[in-house]
Amino acid sequence: MKKIFLALVLFSITTISFPQKKWQKERIKIEPPICYGSNKVSRTYVEPPYELLNRLKSTGQQNANIIVNYDADFEEDTQAKAAFEAAVQIWEGLLSSTVPIYLYAYWDELDDNVLGSCSSWDFYENLDFLQQKNTYYSGALVEKMQGKEITDAATPDIVARFNKSNKNWYFGSDGKTPIDKYDFLSVVLHEIGHGLGYMSMSLGDTVKHIGGYGYIK
Repeated sequence: MKKIFLALVLFSITTISFPQKKWQKERIKIEPPICYGSNKVSRTYVEPPYELLNRLKSTGQQNANIIVNYDADFEEDTQAKAAFEAAVQIWEGLLSSTVPIYLYAYWDELDDNVLGSCSSWDFYENLDFLQQKNTYYSGALVEKMQGKEITDAATPDIVARFNKSNKNWYFGSDGKTPIDKYDFLSVVLHEIGHGLGYMSMSLGDTVKHIGGYGYIK
């Protein structure tokens, strides 16, 4: 039974040395999970951990490098881009990888009730050095475990899209989101997690489901 590999904590573990073998890349394309808006209000604020705050204060403590390629609309919206950068910086302080993570970010016109979506560009299975067979690994995690790029900089590891048509975004980072707004920083943090490999999946006989969306292999 195939399952999504949830152990993203491998990003914080020293890369293991594997025997050098010739292996074939088995790539899997998966529809990204979609984050929908809700009328339910939940006022919760979690302070960043002390260790992360210390890392953010020191330019020499960066543990991972997430390189973001913004589309033209994102570049023009300085508030949205600044909040996105803040989310990226938090993830960089929590992860550990010597391999750059390339993220493509799009500021799109999406359906009214959609906040955004994000996923690994490719998933991989049954490579010789992977610890579990018949298991899907996100591209960024595979590169972390391999200790080198398996795609070049022209190919994204993660693709994210967010709804620029939503007029109810709050772009602050102070946790004081009004009750009639969506906290953009929190949504981006959540969605990048999907891109890194935090996803759920259930299986049928012929149709596989990841994040609620099916495909037939």
